[in-house]
Amino acid sequence: MKRNITILLFFLIAAILLFLFLGKEVFIKDDASAVRARTVIPVANTEEQTASIRQSSSSDDLSLTSLIPLLVDEILINAISFDFNSDGYEDQIIAVKKANNPHLVIVTGLYNPNRMTYERFFQYQTKISQSKTFSLSVMDLTGSQTNNLIYTGFTDLNESVLEAFTLTPNPAGYELTQIISLYSEGTILIQQAQPKGGVLYEQAEALTYPIMVYSTEITADKDTFDQLQTIYVWSDLEQAYIKGTETRVPGKKIEAKELSKIQDGTIESFAGFLNGLWALSAHNGLTTQYLFFDYTAKEIIFSQENTQEVYSWVNSTLRRNGVYLSTVNTSISNLTRYFDISLVSLDEVKIKINDDVGMVINSDTLWDGIYKKVQQKNIQSSTADASKDKALLAELENNKIWKVMETDTLSFTKGVYSFSSGSVVETGIYSAKTVSGKHLIQIRSDAQTSLFGGFYSIEKKEEFLYLQPVRITADGIISSSGTKIELAKHIETN
Repeated sequence: MKRNITILLFFLIAAILLFLFLGKEVFIKDDASAVRARTVIPVANTEEQTASIRQSSSSDDLSLTSLIPLLVDEILINAISFDFNSDGYEDQIIAVKKANNPHLVIVTGLYNPNRMTYERFFQYQTKISQSKTFSLSVMDLTGSQTNNLIYTGFTDLNESVLEAFTLTPNPAGYELTQIISLYSEGTILIQQAQPKGGVLYEQAEALTYPIMVYSTEITADKDTFDQLQTIYVWSDLEQAYIKGTETRVPGKKIEAKELSKIQDGTIESFAGFLNGLWALSAHNGLTTQYLFFDYTAKEIIFSQENTQEVYSWVNSTLRRNGVYLSTVNTSISNLTRYFDISLVSLDEVKIKINDDVGMVINSDTLWDGIYKKVQQKNIQSSTADASKDKALLAELENNKIWKVMETDTLSFTKGVYSFSSGSVVETGIYSAKTVSGKHLIQIRSDAQTSLFGGFYSIEKKEEFLYLQPVRITADGIISSSGTKIELAKHIETN
C-alpha cells in the first residue's frame, strides 16, 4: 500500500512538471518579435553604390528592407529607422519610386504597438528624379530634442535640394511640418552646431545647426561667376529657418569663347577640362596635396606625401558653374565621396568634398579649397625662366609709378592697380598667375567698362617694361592678343 502511494505521488509530480512546461510554450507568448525602442545610427544608402557594394550588403540590413508594406507600383530606393514621433518605438521612413512617376516619393511609417505593424501616415512628393544623388537622413537640427527628417539631392534642372521636416502632434494625431526648403544651383551645406542666441549653454538642446547656401549671382555679365553665400538660421519664434547673413563672393571673368569649350552642356567636355593633375593652393607656398582626374579610366586619385587613395568615378551631374561628382573608394567599397566642383578660372577650380556618413555636416576637410591645374609645360619649365618672370613682376611692383604714353601713369601696389589719364582714374585689383610655366598678371577693374582687364605677360627691353595682353585657351596655351603697353619709369620732378 505504501509502495503504491509512492508511485502515485511520483506520477503526480511528473504530471505537474509536464503541465508547467507545456503551459509556458502554449500560453506564454514569445515577445521576441515585439519591436522595442533602440538607438539607430541612420545610414543614407543610395543607388550610387556599385553592383559589388550591393552584393556585399547583408540581406538582413534594416536600411535596405522596408518594414512598411510596399504597394504594387513601388520600388524601394532608401530606408532609415528612428523614433520619429517620440513614443519609444522605432518608426521607419522610406523613399520609393512609383510607376509613371519620375520623382522619388517619401513615405512615413509609424509603428503601431497595438497592431505590431508599421502604418503609412504621410506621403511626400519630392522633385528629385536623380536617385543616384538622393540622400535621406535624420538629426536634431533645431536643438529641441526632436528628430528632424532631412533629404537632399538634385532636380531635373541640376539644382541642389535640401528640405527638412518635423512631426508635430494635432487633435487628429500627427502632421508633417516643413521647417526649411532650399533650392540652389550651388552647394547646400549644414554647418557645425551653434548655441542659440549666441550664448553657450551646457544643454544639448540649446544647439542649432545653421545651413549655408552657395548660389551664383545672376548679373548682366554672364561670364563672371560671382557667388552669394547665404546663411539660414533657426528661429524659435517663427518655428522655421529664416534667412540670416548674406555675403557676396566676387568671381572671375572668363572669356565667353573659352568658357563655351568647357561648358558646352556635355559631361565629356567638362571632364576633359578636369583631366590631369591639380594642386591645392597653399597659403604657405608649400603644396603637398594633389588630385588627379582620369575620366577615361573613371578614376580620381588623392595624393598626399607618400599616400594615395583611388576612387572610382561613378556619376556626374553638370551644374551652371561646375559639376557634381559621386565616387566610391576602390579599397573600401562602402566609403562614398561627393565632389562639388566650381569653375574659378581657366586654370583654377574650387572643390568641396563630402564623405557620405549619413548626413553632410560642413567642416572643411583637408582637401577643400582652390586647385590650380598643373600643366606639363609648367612642370618642364626651367628654373631660370621662372626666376626671370618673378623678377620682372617684382620690378613692376617695386617702381611706385610707371609712365604710359606721355602724360598717363600706372602703378601696381599690394594687389591694387591705379591708372590715371587726365581727369580719368581707373582702379582695380591684380594677382599673379602661373599658366603653362609662364608668370602672368591678371587684372580686373572695379568699373564695368575699363581700359585694363584680363591676362598680361611682362617683358623687358632696355629700360622699358611691356605688358602684353594674352589669351589663355582651355588647354593652357598662351597667345598674344592686343597691343603691347609700354611702361617707362616715371621720374618725379620737384
